[in-house]
Amino acid sequence: MQNQTIALARFARGRFLGAVTVAVVVTSACSPPPPRSYDFFLTDSIARDGTLARCDRDPAGAQTDIECANARRAALAVQLEEERARREALERESAAKIEAMRREFEAQRAAREAAEAEAAAQAELALTTGTPPEPVEAAAEKDAAGAAPGSIEPPAAASSRAASEDLPRPFREND
Repeated sequence: MQNQTIALARFARGRFLGAVTVAVVVTSACSPPPPRSYDFFLTDSIARDGTLARCDRDPAGAQTDIECANARRAALAVQLEEERARREALERESAAKIEAMRREFEAQRAAREAAEAEAAAQAELALTTGTPPEPVEAAAEKDAAGAAPGSIEPPAAASSRAASEDLPRPFREND
């Protein structure tokens, strides 16, 4: 009889362990997958966009959903990185434009100084040779002719502009 009791106890114990194992397998198979991480959403734009769309459809449920929080955080990080890249590109473009303007200003200054040096040399030559210097109107016409092609600027404006070009842009009068 004792053999039967031991055999029955072993059988019951085996059945109990089998039932527990089946219950664990069934409950683990039905549990939802763990929420996807911030890093996952940072690299997978399709999953990020899909999750954000799902979260936008159910705003009340999205407040407690970890996936929604991770997807939103990743979307903000991606937007921030794109904005930084755009800003750096704009800063490079701006620096290139400023450098081009500086070179143009230096070239204009050099041309103006060369013209002034030539005028001074002509005046010096006129004093040493005794010939009268070139009339003021002719010099003004030369200045107007030396202006940028296509620009229509009276000689008086050209001389006042030349005087104001030495000043930085905010301090010029006629700009």
